[in-house]
Amino acid sequence: MSNKNNTKSPILSSKEDLKLRIDNVNKTFMTNPKEYLELIKFQSKFYRYSSRNTKLIYSQNPKAAFIASFKRWMDLGYTVLKGEKGIKILVPIMSKFIQLPDGDIIKYSSATKAQQKLANSGQLQIITKQNFRVGNVFDIMQTNCPKSDYPKFLIGYPSIEHEKLYQAVKMYAEEKLHCPINEENFNSLSYRGNYNIENHSIKYNSVLDSTQKLSTTIHEISHSILHAGISIGTDKIIEQVELEADSLSLMMHEQLGIEPTPAMQHHLLSQYSCLKESKYADKIIESLDFVTNKYHEIANDFAESINKYIQQQNTIQQSLDVQTQSNLEQENVNEILNMDMNIEM
Repeated sequence: MSNKNNTKSPILSSKEDLKLRIDNVNKTFMTNPKEYLELIKFQSKFYRYSSRNTKLIYSQNPKAAFIASFKRWMDLGYTVLKGEKGIKILVPIMSKFIQLPDGDIIKYSSATKAQQKLANSGQLQIITKQNFRVGNVFDIMQTNCPKSDYPKFLIGYPSIEHEKLYQAVKMYAEEKLHCPINEENFNSLSYRGNYNIENHSIKYNSVLDSTQKLSTTIHEISHSILHAGISIGTDKIIEQVELEADSLSLMMHEQLGIEPTPAMQHHLLSQYSCLKESKYADKIIESLDFVTNKYHEIANDFAESINKYIQQQNTIQQSLDVQTQSNLEQENVNEILNMDMNIEM
């Protein structure tokens, strides 16, 4: 009997190796809460990549900042440095198959021209399946991109004051999520705010400063994105709900270029530990993938809303600057005219 079926091809072995890498990342953050925290921060940089591809990138280069394929770097005007090894990821490919009258399924490319003709005319069923191949991507540090160009690729708004960012985040919540945000006097210095699942609204404590208000609002927005309509205690336990909101909130903080506060990180790690010690510990990986996929869905809209608000504010500020300059010039003219009149007198 031939043993060729017992021999894996190099491509299959590579895919199996990548799957093993993903499993290893999952095992690592399941035993190390701080590793989970670092992975969440890392995931925020690569919202165009799937959760498992982000884990693959993290396992091979945890310091990666901006990733693209060899061709994409060329399209951007840069080249990958000679000798650099690619970061392996799984690339989806669609394959076509034809189902024959006897039920057998064959590759479209292997079918006869007659069979392809019957399939194209609808007389035989065409089946499309998604498969994966191993692909290579490269970090910005592996290219000849000069440091002066790095800001074009790195996310964040480090120079924007927190009050302006809060207003931008508020606009996103109200316009995109239809979730109103209002302040409330909770008669407490420690209570920060809440998301009301029943009426899909957010309230924050009126005593919060701009930084606290921004951080609290992002956390509650995370609840509105992830948990609208769920029954806490039935669908998910509170520790899982809080861990998910903390995780998405951390990703959004990273996207805005805001350093997460120690209190925020402590809260995430405590929720992680509580969930890990409960009978629902197996939900941690599920929650991470759920949050990552949600982040992929909202990241572009979130960025566009923030940019839109900031551009609007910049336009308003420019108009004010022009008006202020015009007023100053008019004051100077009036002052000169007054001086001339005094001289003539």
